[in-house]
Amino acid sequence: SRLSAEEAVTLRSDLKLPSGAPVFVAGSTRSREEEAEVLSAYREMRERVPDLCLLVAPRQIDRAEELAEAMRATGLEPTRRTQLASASGPVR
Repeated sequence: SRLSAEEAVTLRSDLKLPSGAPVFVAGSTRSREEEAEVLSAYREMRERVPDLCLLVAPRQIDRAEELAEAMRATGLEPTRRTQLASASGPVR
């Protein structure tokens, strides 16, 4: 179901996403290869949409750190949801 405008604002705030920035969501990713495609597409889209945020949710939560490491290897600075409380400002 679709979020109401109020729910969307609350979720964006909870995830510390910049207000108004577009968000690329890749949910239920299953493999390194699939995530590599997502990261490549994101980097390409950021060339045209510099304020684009990326939200990736692996199908198996125990792969979250592996995914974060892959993101760091491509020059991204991921923030895991469990680290949001300590994030000082908006995350991308």
